[in-house]
Amino acid sequence: SGTNQTSVSIGAFVGESAPRYIQQRLSSIASADYASALSLSSSTQRTALAQIGITTNEDNGQLEFSSSVFTAALGDYQSSIEALFSDTSGSFSDTMRDALDTYVDTSTGIITSLKSTLSNNVERLEDSLAYHNTRLTKYRARLQSQFTRLESLTSSFNTAGSFLTSFFD
Repeated sequence: SGTNQTSVSIGAFVGESAPRYIQQRLSSIASADYASALSLSSSTQRTALAQIGITTNEDNGQLEFSSSVFTAALGDYQSSIEALFSDTSGSFSDTMRDALDTYVDTSTGIITSLKSTLSNNVERLEDSLAYHNTRLTKYRARLQSQFTRLESLTSSFNTAGSFLTSFFD
């Protein structure tokens, strides 16, 4: 909170828009009214999940289920609830299945693509890290070699300096 950057924790998906997009899309599907897609009247039939006791918790985004509301709705509106969960094009079930296929399909899904992209980025970064580590190791060895030669030269100069000092004394 505030500007204290030392207490900020970065989530696993920071900078990635796909998880946020998936969450928004699934939330939109769960809160949609399917009256027009199913040719039902939203005033006389149940055409949305909220009308049958399935709501989204605003704090955590999870679906909540009220069995009493669902049981009451099922008793009075069974046919429209069945249509809502049918395989009919445009129903909640059909829409959710299509959306989930878009995200989790093992060959073309967004999550598979994202996983592949992240894996490639990790490999690229690991290769770059290995290259720079090798480069730094060689640079360190060169500096150590130069230091050793300078130490030897310094020792020679000190010896020569001592000789000349004693010679002129």
